Amino acid sequence: MAAAVRATPAKTVLILPNNKNIVLAAEQVVPLIKDRKVIVLPTRTVPEGLSAMLAYNPDDPVESNTVTMMEAASGVATGTVTFAARNSEFGGRKIRKDDTLGLVNGKLEIIDHSRNIERVCVRLARSMVDRSTSFLTLIYGAEVSEETANSVYGQIKSKAGNNVEVTLVNGGQPVYYFILSVE
Repeated sequence: MAAAVRATPAKTVLILPNNKNIVLAAEQVVPLIKDRKVIVLPTRTVPEGLSAMLAYNPDDPVESNTVTMMEAASGVATGTVTFAARNSEFGGRKIRKDDTLGLVNGKLEIIDHSRNIERVCVRLARSMVDRSTSFLTLIYGAEVSEETANSVYGQIKSKAGNNVEVTLVNGGQPVYYFILSVE
C-alpha cells in the first residue's frame, strides 16, 4: 500500500481498504509517508467502498469529502453468497464443506446444504431489502454464469418492488458467488 501511495502523484491520498481485516494495515501506511497527506477511510466491504467513492466530490475540501464518503459507506448493507471451505458448526448449526452460505454484514444468515446459489442469493436479498431500500446492486463472481446471474437478477427484481432500483454487475471476483449492496 505504501508503494501505491508513493506512486500516486496526488498531494492527498485516500485509502479505502474495503476489508475489515485490512483497515489496520492501511493505517500503518500513514506514518510511513512523509511527503503527502494520507487518510484511511475504514471501509469494510467493496459495496461500502463503492458507495464512498460515488459520494466523492472533487470540488469539496478533503475534510468535507471524508465525512461525506463515510456517511455514504455507513448507509450500505453488504450481503455475500459464498461456500463453506470446511466442515464446521456455527451457533449449533452444522455446516458441511461446500455448503452455500449467505452472510449479511459478515454475519451468517443462511446455510444451504443443497448448494443452490440462486436460492440463497434471492433469500438473502429478500432478508436485506426493507421499505427504506432504494438501491440493490448484485455483483456476480467468476464462478457464476451470465445465465445464472440474469436468473437471480430477474427473481430479485420481480420481488423487490417498483421503488427499488436493481442493478446487475459482472464483478468477476473469486470466492464470492454474489456480493449484494443494499442502500
